[in-house]
Amino acid sequence: MRSPLQECVGVSDARCAELFRELKNPYFIGDDPGLTQTTGWFEAWDSKPSVYAIAATSAADIKAGVDFARERNLRLVVRGGGDSYQGTSNAADSLLIWTRRMRELTMHDGFVGRGCERTAEPVPAVTLGAGRLWGHTYNEVGTGHGRYVQGGGCATVGVAGLVQSGGFGSFSKRYGTAASNLLEAEIVTADGQVRVVNECQDPDLLWALKGGGGGTFGAVSRITLATHDLPQYFGYVGARVAAESDEGFRGLIARTVDFYADELFNVHWGESFDVNHDRSIDFSMTFQGLDDAQARRLWDRFLGSVRSTPGLKVEGELTLLTIPANRFWDPSQPQRAPTVLHDDRPGAPAGNFFEQGNLGEAGWYLHGYQSAWLPADLLAPARRASLVDMLHAAAHHFSVSIHCNKGLAGGDAAAIARSRDTAMNPAAFDAFALAIVAGGGDPAYPGVPGHEPNTGGAASRDAAAITAAMGSCTAWCRSPRPGPTCRRPTTSTRTGRTRTSDPTTRGWRRSRRRTTRRACSTCTTVSAARDGRTTVSPGARVRSTGTTSPETAQSGWASPQDWEGSPHGVDNSSATRESSPVPSPVSGVPEVTVSP
Repeated sequence: MRSPLQECVGVSDARCAELFRELKNPYFIGDDPGLTQTTGWFEAWDSKPSVYAIAATSAADIKAGVDFARERNLRLVVRGGGDSYQGTSNAADSLLIWTRRMRELTMHDGFVGRGCERTAEPVPAVTLGAGRLWGHTYNEVGTGHGRYVQGGGCATVGVAGLVQSGGFGSFSKRYGTAASNLLEAEIVTADGQVRVVNECQDPDLLWALKGGGGGTFGAVSRITLATHDLPQYFGYVGARVAAESDEGFRGLIARTVDFYADELFNVHWGESFDVNHDRSIDFSMTFQGLDDAQARRLWDRFLGSVRSTPGLKVEGELTLLTIPANRFWDPSQPQRAPTVLHDDRPGAPAGNFFEQGNLGEAGWYLHGYQSAWLPADLLAPARRASLVDMLHAAAHHFSVSIHCNKGLAGGDAAAIARSRDTAMNPAAFDAFALAIVAGGGDPAYPGVPGHEPNTGGAASRDAAAITAAMGSCTAWCRSPRPGPTCRRPTTSTRTGRTRTSDPTTRGWRRSRRRTTRRACSTCTTVSAARDGRTTVSPGARVRSTGTTSPETAQSGWASPQDWEGSPHGVDNSSATRESSPVPSPVSGVPEVTVSP
């Protein structure tokens, strides 16, 4: 298997120009097992395909691939949507298990997990194949069946990897994380066993899959998630405000923080606002449980106050869409036309859509990505000035995106309680948002004329600016309270497992003692920048040596009897076995025929 990008090394022609145009279409990328949604990360990794791919259509196919890799000590990669920023959707000299064709969707009026017939009450649910994408799933579950399933905010992300990595969506404050809604999973573990796990069968493994990281404990073939009643409306708000001076910009940030804390910090509002380097603030927010008049009143009041303040301005018009909830992800809905783009390939399915706001991430080459949890107590009136100072200082270096849906504080109490009983970083439950400082450029690949990484030094400049911007957060963290490695113990809802959490790594081990969790009491910061490499070694253990972003928890696999991997991809073993090389690649997109 060869990446189409490799064919353009040293070549500058119309064919390669068309390829790089197509790399802005996430469906084009996803349908080619030799490509990844991110083309690389500066000074970290470049997209390199596996040598062979198994186009899996069943758990039996996945089992055959896992057994084959284990018996031959091959590096193994599992890919659904291919969205990993850390490079774990691809690896050179590896065997790929590609789940793209596993697109089952089955609705349940009353689902009961296998083995739970005597103990569990039936609940509405949906079973999804590991290759499904969230946009298609939202549309079929919502438009087709009148239910809501909690997933991710990006339409082209795969369902299985997101759930295993925690899974924040546009309405997380109302419905919790995707992981917290996981009822059952079918998974092939590194020993080649096909397991169905739920609260009655292998409950510890189910718990680990709820945020322990995509591919950490095995290759998931299908998942079953709880579904929810739809509200009357879902909605979207887009707006942009700006300041003429730096002093005015600080005042604008303060006004925005007050507006969020007083009006938007609740179960109704999600998504993000960007505090930009050019002294502007962009809002891209979603809402549920409000009608058009209620939402419009809030924003008219806020934007009116901005217009009436000398030195501040509202740029462009307010975009406010209020759509019946069962049509929100229907790409044929006329109100959605201004906010979505479509797969423009001839013959592409009409349901292949994605948000305009995600266009910049399609095929992009990352220059840097750092993030920090923002604890909810920053929104207290006495502490807002500190938050304003931090954002103001950070934006001098690089734009900062405040993802309000990636912190559960202020959300529904029941949803937060469900989410706490997952393998996620517990800092998320006390945070009102995740601050992300990230940047990238157009698709790039080493050796391709006109598409080299770091052309003109842009990547290195951005990387330095991103580090400086996040430094403003970490410097603040160290100021009023102990720094980002501070820890405070809390108690898990489960027993028999010990967990510690700090800004960069988390170690896990099984224990008979009562579980304790430790989390940073201010900002928790993580910078991810290394290629994830998965190897299979004797004893049915697979490990990864990459790192991850804070909202995910990637690592290698371990058998259920011997969980010692690190959810942040840091290998706790004394040595990681090198994988054996795979035979030389062949052209095209080969498939390995497998049988049970």
